[in-house]
Amino acid sequence: MCETLIEEYIKKIEELTAKNHCLYEENQDLKYQLNDMQESLDIANDEVVDQMLRTCGCFEIDGSRISAAYQDLVGILINNGYTVEVTPLHNNTKMRIVVKESEDE
Repeated sequence: MCETLIEEYIKKIEELTAKNHCLYEENQDLKYQLNDMQESLDIANDEVVDQMLRTCGCFEIDGSRISAAYQDLVGILINNGYTVEVTPLHNNTKMRIVVKESEDE
């Protein structure tokens, strides 16, 4: 009877040891996944921060019609090494101009 009880305990210990090993391996795998996700998040955050830091200013040109008047301003900014994003707004009655530092720097 005592031997049967000991054998049951030994079997239970072996089962728990095997389960512990599986859980340890799963834990290690999850640690690697977490590390990879953290690195990806850091890279994405760095890119967002870089874009935000490059932005010098933003303004809108208002008018009943969009003419070529803004082209001179955009040309001057580009010639001085800035990147310019022009976005039409409100059925082309306004233009949003975002001025950023050049990506080449």
